[in-house]
Amino acid sequence: MHPLALGAAGLLGGYLYFHRQPDRQISPDPRTIVSPADGKVIHIERCTNSELAFFKRDVLNVLTPLGIAPPYKVVVIELTLTDVHVQRAPIAGHVLTQQYYPGQHANAVFGADTVHLANSNEKLLTVIGNDQCRVGVVQVAGLLARRIVPYVQPGDVLSKGQPLGMITFGSQVVLLVPDVAMLKVAVGSRVVDGASVVATLPAPTLPAMAHFSTYHTYD
Repeated sequence: MHPLALGAAGLLGGYLYFHRQPDRQISPDPRTIVSPADGKVIHIERCTNSELAFFKRDVLNVLTPLGIAPPYKVVVIELTLTDVHVQRAPIAGHVLTQQYYPGQHANAVFGADTVHLANSNEKLLTVIGNDQCRVGVVQVAGLLARRIVPYVQPGDVLSKGQPLGMITFGSQVVLLVPDVAMLKVAVGSRVVDGASVVATLPAPTLPAMAHFSTYHTYD
């Protein structure tokens, strides 16, 4: 094969690999919340404030998730270059809000041992809700990732596990779930986008979260 043809085939193969969307077995149980991303759980915490703290080196940035009121649980998933880069809806429901932050594409992991939700990286928060709960998915671009590509917008109706966007070359995804949800993962757990159950709801009930009668996009 000609070197140019070989190089083109390699580029095409790499493009298809990074944009792959493998078939997943999605839990049909409406009480389950599935992983929005492929990767490894690197941090879990309970947030009791209305703001999420974001760091870039020693500079603190603040994100106030609209559509989700505290307390809620936070699960941080780290992606590598070999993980699937397409993110999926953790629950079925409507896209209620989206908040976009351009950022500066610094590395999403800060320090050797300390993991922060996201610093001043490009990020997109998507809030999805149904008659049982609301969840938030924050896509965070990293050092190599140069953009987040959303597949959905406010007002869209999603099925559980439906692709909602991708981070080119991967980085980090932050999942916000209701405080009443019981987590099924721990730090160090490997999760598969759409297939791994991250949390379960105890009963069909809507947690005390902010109400939206219309859909919004925030820049």
